[in-house]
Amino acid sequence: MRPKIFIALIMIVLLFTLPSCDKCKDVDCVYGTCEKGKCDCDPGYTGSRCQTALNSSSSGGSSSGGSSSSGGSSSGGGGICTNSCTYANDGTCDDGGPGSSYSVCTYGADCADCGIRYGSSSSSGSSSSGSSSSSSGSSTGQVTFYTTYDHGCGNITVSVSGYSSKSISSYYSSGISSCGASGCATYTLSPGSYTYSANCSGYTWGPASFTITSNGCLQYELN
Repeated sequence: MRPKIFIALIMIVLLFTLPSCDKCKDVDCVYGTCEKGKCDCDPGYTGSRCQTALNSSSSGGSSSGGSSSSGGSSSGGGGICTNSCTYANDGTCDDGGPGSSYSVCTYGADCADCGIRYGSSSSSGSSSSGSSSSSSGSSTGQVTFYTTYDHGCGNITVSVSGYSSKSISSYYSSGISSCGASGCATYTLSPGSYTYSANCSGYTWGPASFTITSNGCLQYELN
């Protein structure tokens, strides 16, 4: 066989046997597109797979009286946001709620990957397109920021845009059952969307958005 023909045959074989270099082949971007192996999220979404809405709106249904894992359930339109799920912070929503990939955690217990949950797991959620301005209505709601363990960095300073900073000086290993727990950072706000950030030596949280509902109690875990 002539050398040129032999070389051409080798190149053809290599072309069909070498592994694909497409870095996006196994990347599933829920709300976005893959670029060079990473997800480029659509506006309003974040996370390693663009699976988390930045602003979650209330589902409109009231939550049941049952309790959720470590964080307790919310009532009167309050939100649920804990990271007690074994698979929290892995880039995949695992709480069985809207937009989740798996149902292996308690509803609302994978906040880092699923976002804040409202109502029950059967409620249909949607992302809010509104800005940080308050909605109509005179009733207020509360948000209480808390942590489930001592980070060893002293008090955690929490800041909500447009409001004075507050501190978290205690931790609750089993979560909190209602807003206003001692040693936590509690804000009473008009219904609407807000942005928070938090920090202590060596740790930072946010900035991220949360939504206050009329007469609601949002228990926001910093983990």
